[in-house]
Amino acid sequence: MDVKIFENANCISAIYKDSIPKFQDIEIVKLIVLPGEDVELILSIETKELPKEMPSKWIER
Repeated sequence: MDVKIFENANCISAIYKDSIPKFQDIEIVKLIVLPGEDVELILSIETKELPKEMPSKWIER
């Protein structure tokens, strides 16, 4: 999956750095639809494709 299609792709790049996952085996946890002139979707997912160097907040959990 090309993560550049996402509005906040820089967040994914900051976490995964040079090893961007394929996001093929994901579970949709929550989907929020914000209606209006320009409909917005907020998608929360879970994946087993973790970054090689995980953020310290993730390790603490």
